[in-house]
Order: sequence, then C-alpha cells, then structure tokens
Amino acid sequence: LPGLPPLAARRRDDADLLALLRAHGLLGTVELLEQLFQLARRTRSVKATLVEELLRGDVPSPDAIAALEDARASLRSIPRAGDRFVLAIDERQTIEIELDYELAELDKDLVYLRGGEEALRSHAEALRPGFSEEIAAAAEALGGRRYRCFLSDRDGTINPYCGRYRTSVQSVYNAVFLTRFARRMVEVPIILTSAPLAAPGIVDVSVMPAGDFVLAASGGRELIDRGGRRHEDPLDTRQRALIAQLDARLVALLALPGRARFALIGSGLQRKHGQISVARQDVSGSIPASESETFLEELRDLVATLDPAGDRLTVEDTGLDVEIALAGPGATREFDKGDAVRFLDRVLDLDLARGPHLVCGDTAADLPMFEAVRDLAGQVQIALVTADAALAARARSISTDTHVAPTPDVLVWALAQLEG
Repeated sequence: LPGLPPLAARRRDDADLLALLRAHGLLGTVELLEQLFQLARRTRSVKATLVEELLRGDVPSPDAIAALEDARASLRSIPRAGDRFVLAIDERQTIEIELDYELAELDKDLVYLRGGEEALRSHAEALRPGFSEEIAAAAEALGGRRYRCFLSDRDGTINPYCGRYRTSVQSVYNAVFLTRFARRMVEVPIILTSAPLAAPGIVDVSVMPAGDFVLAASGGRELIDRGGRRHEDPLDTRQRALIAQLDARLVALLALPGRARFALIGSGLQRKHGQISVARQDVSGSIPASESETFLEELRDLVATLDPAGDRLTVEDTGLDVEIALAGPGATREFDKGDAVRFLDRVLDLDLARGPHLVCGDTAADLPMFEAVRDLAGQVQIALVTADAALAARARSISTDTHVAPTPDVLVWALAQLEG
C-alpha cells in the first residue's frame, strides 16, 4: 500500500514508542475529536506489543499496561454532558459522543493483563450472568473438527460494535484468543470486512500479529494475504475515473459549512476499493435528524449528477452510513460478500470445494457469503451472532449446521476453547 510500511516491519520500534508515550505524556488530555483518534492510534501500538508478548508466553510489559491505564484515564477525564462525552471538532463546533466500546474494552484488557483469563471470565460473568454457559454451548456446537478455512466478518461478529471505526482498535484479549484459535484449528483464517484496508482501515485497528490472518477489506475487493502481498479486484479505467470524480465531489461537499462533522462521526469518510462510504449519523444520534436527512438528500443529488442513468453507481442508506458503490458485474447490483468469496477463492487458491469451513457473520449482508461457501463446498458450518430470530432462520435455511451466539465475546471465547 502506498505510504504503508510492510506489515511485518510495523512494530519494530514499539519498545521505543512505549518509552516515549510514558515520558512525554502523550496519553494525556483529550479535548478535540482528532486527539481521540490520535489516542486510538497510539494505544494500538501498545496493544500490538502486548499481544506478541502474550502469544510468546512472556509476562506482559508493566510499561505497556501502565500506558493502557493512562489511556483509560484520559478517556474518563473528557468533559461530559449527561452520559455523553463532549469533544471539540474545531474552535466553533463541539460534538457529544459515547465511549462505551473504548472504555469497556480497556477495562476488559486491564482485567485480563493483571489477572489472566479466569479473572476476565469472572469480569464477563458479572456483566452478563450465564456467560460461561453460553461459551460452553457455543464451543460444543463448533467443536470436534479442524477447519480448512475460517471466514468471518469483523464488526458485530468477532469484535463488538464501536461508535467510530477509527477508534475501534481491537482489544488485547480478543486478538490473543482469535490468533490462538487460528494457529491451532485453521489452515487459512480470513477476516472479511466492509471497511477499507487502510488509512484508516482494518490494518489500522487490528493488533493481531502480521501473517496470521488474511485481511480482506472493502467487502472483499482488496486484501493483504498472509505473505503481506496486496491483491485487488481489478477496476477498468472508466470505473477508476468515476470513483475519483465521486471522491472529489464528496470532499467538496464535506468542505461546506457544517458538513465536516459527517467525516468525523461513526464510520466517517471511508475510501474503499470500488466504493466510498460516508456517515450521516452515529449510534449515539449525535446529529439532529433533520440535518442527517438533509445530508442524505445532498448525497443522492451528488450521485445523480455523476450517474444520471443510475446504472453505474448504487446507493445504499443504512440509516448511519451512505454506501456509494460501483455497480456489480453484468448488472446494477452491488458487489456483495458472495462475489468476495468467489474472488478470494480464485486469488488465494483456497480450493473451497475442500472443507470443512466455518463462516461467521451477524447481518443479512453476510448471507451471500454463507451461500457462496455452501455452493462451492457443498456444505458449510455457520456461526451467526444475532438476537434476530428471522435472520437466524434464514441462516439455517442455508445450512442446518448453524449455531447462533448472542454476542461477539461469546463466539470469540468459544473459538479460543476449541482444541484440535
């Protein structure tokens, strides 16, 4: 990736970084939204160091633990308005946000780093009575086999949802558990996300060691394989020009008064391969509904000027994000996760006809991924994280070998318990 060091070399200066963080108070006051993003980037490096130490069987670095304690203190010191935290966007605008993910995951990591896995389990059980029984049920349903491929969505499936993608940095315990599972139980582990690959993207919020997972992003249209090589679904000259025009128009729109906040909340502005998304709201509802609806109409008008016939771009409004994508092959539909599975199978020589495979997701957008693996392999085991009975029924119609987990933590803990 342009401007991005090879993954294998990105953590070589972590020891020096830790010393600088502590010595210069860089994990200090957070008053601006941009400072929150900077804090997330810094704690990512700290967490990556801890993950590597724990996977080697080393005692976690006291300096690294102290840096995470400082990060939590910095978040807790942000001014509040009721149950929300108030940060400045610039000298004129403020925004009220929730920090549930950031604080809860730091709490979990600090319990884990100080007391180990049993202390973390007790912490989780106190927050969710019956947690251990849920893990046992999931582990029993998923156990008894090693997997040729593990193919999983990220957010909401193996990572709890966060109000802002740029601060959804993976937790230490989560990375250790998933890596442990992948090394013991899977030949080819793949994370498939709708988020971009980098800048910011899954590379910037993951703390698992480089080379353990294939990281497939932009709904599977771009990826970094376990050897650090980048692959992408090819776009022709006209498609690249159209995406460039879309990007320029969006940047101009976001430069208008009052529009900059849409690039900072929730998913923000994400430049994906063959697609650009921009937030119009976040899970905290920090944007007044009328402003959010006005911005949505502005985005639709912008797309209409670039694609008056409506056959080159698709627009999907999730209520939080507006996804603007190139139309899929041979039709006006969007490239979906079923297309992504077939692309990955071809590019990585996965030989998906040879199973067994475990495929994990949490929304209807993951159903095409389940179907594609089933069609290629003849069967598929599914783990679905949901409380939606209708969605669970749809997954079971694809495969009777479907287990429903209530939360990402239950699924991740269950995976970590599996033995080959």
